[in-house]
Amino acid sequence: MRQPKKKVMANLPEPIAREQAAEVCHVSPRNVQKAKAVQQADPDLFEEVIAGKTTVNKAYKKVKMAEAQEKVKRQQSVEPAPNAPIVDLAECREWIEKQPHIFSKNSE
Repeated sequence: MRQPKKKVMANLPEPIAREQAAEVCHVSPRNVQKAKAVQQADPDLFEEVIAGKTTVNKAYKKVKMAEAQEKVKRQQSVEPAPNAPIVDLAECREWIEKQPHIFSKNSE
């Protein structure tokens, strides 16, 4: 018969919940979450928040904007698959114009 594994407990402090941290700091739980996101994404910007040079909301918006710009940059740098068909838009337009029953102006 197998013996159950023993749980090993470390003497680490329990993490403070977002709500508890908000109560201690007299801010909303959402601001605590935003501050944590800023700290993880841009420690230097987080230091500016701590120093009072900018607000948590402005720093969070800056982080989110940088993330969005990075996402757009990654999407723009994606090369088409090597076997992807090449589409001639002029041919597509000709085909569409030949489909009056599908793309007629009077079908509104």
